[in-house]
Amino acid sequence: MRCTRLRGGRSIAPEYVLRALLLQAFYSVRSERQLIEQLDYNLLFRWFVGLSMRSGLIWNRKLDLRTMEI
Repeated sequence: MRCTRLRGGRSIAPEYVLRALLLQAFYSVRSERQLIEQLDYNLLFRWFVGLSMRSGLIWNRKLDLRTMEI
């Protein structure tokens, strides 16, 4: 996990975001909400992004992946 300087909260590593967006394009996931749901329960998606089975999901449903700075 990385911390943001301005808000002090946790941020998402850019490589996780890039991998998740690749999955969204390759598997034709229509929305970010569906992508988050897939990352919640699909083991292939979790493995590709780099999340372990025991780790909690980094993203919350309010996150807008398109506006993130990579």
